[in-house]
Amino acid sequence: PLQRGATERESPQPLLQKGATERESPQPPAVLRGARGDRDRDIPGFPIGTTENVVKAALGKPTKTSRGLWVNTRAAIYDIEPERITLGYLFDRTSGRLRQTEVSFAQSVAPETMQATLQRMLREQTAPEIINGLQKVYQRQTNRYSFRQGQLKGAIERNSRDRIYIGIWDANLH
Repeated sequence: PLQRGATERESPQPLLQKGATERESPQPPAVLRGARGDRDRDIPGFPIGTTENVVKAALGKPTKTSRGLWVNTRAAIYDIEPERITLGYLFDRTSGRLRQTEVSFAQSVAPETMQATLQRMLREQTAPEIINGLQKVYQRQTNRYSFRQGQLKGAIERNSRDRIYIGIWDANLH
């Protein structure tokens, strides 16, 4: 996970500050428009294994970079829409591949936008129970949902600033 405040995550394992898959995405992942028209932007969701070059080609220079918490990692933060949407990435320093991908949404972002971003982060292979977990967090039925899908682990949670955090990482990272 990223350092507290990075993508507004408040989980016990921060990522920024202080360990990638061999598969490369041939092009940046597709983006979908949120249900609220121009209020919600197209939000990219990069899956684990995507190279740092692909992310930078799609998003440009990060808002902030830092040494990663986990061994041999580097973190990048993108404030896509300040106070509404923040993206966070943890890259392997050797391979340049994504080991953890994060997004933080304000409650005002359309749930369809959150779901579409989550699906892209999981290479469009999102199990129905994970979508259900996102819906429960969005609807305030729970504050946290954790999951494992193949070689990935993830969490969807609501933090004290009322933002919805989605984090997905290589199960071997931490």
